[in-house]
Amino acid sequence: MASIGQKLETIGVIMTLLSLVLISTGCEEQIDSPAVNPSEEKMIEVTLNIGFAEEIDAASFFPTTKSGNESNTFDVQFAPYPKTKTVANNHPDQLYNLEVCQYNTEGVLLQYKNLGIVNPGTNVSFELNNLEDCQLFFLARGSGNVAGSINGKSLDGLNDVIASSETIEKITDINQMPYFLHLEKVKIVDGKLQSIDGKDARILMKRLAVRLSISWEFSKTLVEQNYSLREVRLFQKPKQYSIRPKREETKWGIVYPGGLTDFIDGFRLTGSGLSSANGHYEVWVPANAQGSASIITSSNYRTKEYVNPATSYIEFVVDHTAVNGQNDQRLYYRTYLGGNTTTDLNLVENTNYHWIVKINTADFIHDPRIRLLDQTPVKSTNIVPTANCFMMVPGTNICFNPYKHTSGTNEWNYQLTDGNTLNVDKTITDVKVIWQTKDAGTVGELVLGYAIDQTTNHKNLANIESGNSLNDARISVKAPVTRGGNALVAAYNSNGTIVWSWHLWITDYVPRGITSSINYVEAQKRTRNGSVHQYAGSAFKTGGMYANKVMMDRNLCALGGGFPGKNASNLEFGNRIGYIYYWGRKDPFFGSIDGTANEKDVIYNADGEAISLGCVNYSEIPKTDGNTLAWVIEHPKDIIIGTLSWYNDSETTDASVFLWDNQGKKTLYDPCPDGWMIPDKSVVNDINTANAYWFNANGNFVQNGSSHTKGGRLYNISGTPGIPTPQTIHNTVWFPVTAWRGNGVLTQPDQGYLGFRNMTLYSGYYRFFYSRYSNNEWTNNLQEGGRTGESNPFRCVQE
Repeated sequence: MASIGQKLETIGVIMTLLSLVLISTGCEEQIDSPAVNPSEEKMIEVTLNIGFAEEIDAASFFPTTKSGNESNTFDVQFAPYPKTKTVANNHPDQLYNLEVCQYNTEGVLLQYKNLGIVNPGTNVSFELNNLEDCQLFFLARGSGNVAGSINGKSLDGLNDVIASSETIEKITDINQMPYFLHLEKVKIVDGKLQSIDGKDARILMKRLAVRLSISWEFSKTLVEQNYSLREVRLFQKPKQYSIRPKREETKWGIVYPGGLTDFIDGFRLTGSGLSSANGHYEVWVPANAQGSASIITSSNYRTKEYVNPATSYIEFVVDHTAVNGQNDQRLYYRTYLGGNTTTDLNLVENTNYHWIVKINTADFIHDPRIRLLDQTPVKSTNIVPTANCFMMVPGTNICFNPYKHTSGTNEWNYQLTDGNTLNVDKTITDVKVIWQTKDAGTVGELVLGYAIDQTTNHKNLANIESGNSLNDARISVKAPVTRGGNALVAAYNSNGTIVWSWHLWITDYVPRGITSSINYVEAQKRTRNGSVHQYAGSAFKTGGMYANKVMMDRNLCALGGGFPGKNASNLEFGNRIGYIYYWGRKDPFFGSIDGTANEKDVIYNADGEAISLGCVNYSEIPKTDGNTLAWVIEHPKDIIIGTLSWYNDSETTDASVFLWDNQGKKTLYDPCPDGWMIPDKSVVNDINTANAYWFNANGNFVQNGSSHTKGGRLYNISGTPGIPTPQTIHNTVWFPVTAWRGNGVLTQPDQGYLGFRNMTLYSGYYRFFYSRYSNNEWTNNLQEGGRTGESNPFRCVQE
């Protein structure tokens, strides 16, 4: 099976060399434009004839092994795009705001030309470097400059040039649409543009956007059986129209956009919007080419288990109404989008796609593309000790007493009870999901799933029983089978106020600690999908604070531990960063997931809608006993800004020290799971640049190197210089570059941080200790920046 790279190359040849170009022999335009970074190569005048490539009807390519199916239950057919005179079948009347860049083979910019408005098929002349091997990139920005300029951009810099999503998705005038073409290997010979093998290269510009058309029919039989179509939605649409999306090599082939692109909902049709659609909807979307899944041999198995998790899909939500008028069944009919073969997962530029969907029956048992939402309230008998964080393996469930806490007074949460009676307004009447992630960055499956109703009923995800009983109260939660992620659930009183919240760290990582019967080596062996470590410093030696303890191999919330590998993807590096915490607060806040300061939509509500962190100024928050502790408990996803100390806006008193620093004992507000806690600063005292090597941009480990988004330091736990051979997850520790938030704003993660529980006076201010590492340092026992109003990553040590 050809990779997407090979397929697109074939299509590119067809479009650039064989398709009919709009050619005329009209007037010739002469463009004089100064060169950018002029090369020492000879300049030569080139005359080109530039036109538009014909739009591709996706149904016309690869006509065998179709991706549609003929099913009596869920019939999905790939169909030719309607040959009507629609905006998707037209070309602009001009090449608006046309720009050209010439690059050498390494992507260095040699020439930039602004050709202005050009008639399709008109000869246009301008100077380029006379080169036997170079690259050209053409961009018609559209009427009104809908796309950004490529002036001064290197080839890689084009990745960041985008077109306005808002404008494109409302286009009714095709003149606004940007068009582009990238010729990767051409030569300039005697004023002519040729391919490397000497054939004349045709300049046929491609439409930037994909046209997606969906038609659906909901059977009368289902209506008669009291089923109704609740929602039609497009998920996993790239947020940006990049003129040259980043490519990435994966097991599905070369895909784009690669890495951790920000994906969003394309549309969600409900209520009147669904009614007015009347069974048909069309949208512009960015290209989303997610490769080929050769394992799929039937369209019935284009399911989440087999596709690239970043593949775009359409989902139909169907409800059944019982005799009593209650919704007793919800079904999700999902079809992944792509080309006209069973294995093709690509939506590519300049292409029109049309799907016809027929929803015929509710037979979810025999069609794996249809999923039943389990609406049964969660009830677990797997009781676990109560901490602020629960590590849950995907596919499991737990229950716990919400009024208990292993680090509370006599193991009771003293914010909720004294152990005899419940405190005022602390009786729990409901539990809801505050936020949850997807299991592959901004794509994939929700790690808890969908609630019955986002506003009123999350009982199928998290459920409270006997909430008025101190001893018998139980909150049950379940984590479906996913790749893992994070979630936050909260308990509410009858007034709708949050009384406490718990972080669910959903991961297949199961760390084991040292016990009387398990030594350090055995603890490493028994740890599932990762490792645990004793560092080389005195803290882990005989007589040290952690002599018979181990550290986790990853930051809190991280989905991976250990060095991911030199050729690992951005996602695999990002999975090791984890989330960040405000010192003294028990709840996590997302940070960088891709090595940048981009504020990605990475948390979602119980209906799968992207939500954002809240930011509230300290001055606007009501205080209790002169501090905001009660408020942050009630607002676990809100960041307090406008202060260096979220607790009481004062760094000159020790009023907040008790939150995490309790003379070495775990506190009620510690964010680690049961049996683990935030460590003392002494755990890293032996780590430095001599035994923790920087992963350089060229893929080597060095003491000092260059900053980049996959940076970090690999620590040799023996404490000796160099990287051990063989390098394993047991004899090394990976510390990735991370991010932090200052006044709520995410910073560029060009270096890493690791925070600790200790807080003492520093130049008259109470600040916590942290370590900082980068391409040229590892510095311990820092305090200057240890303000509780700024967040940092942490990792846990055995309690």
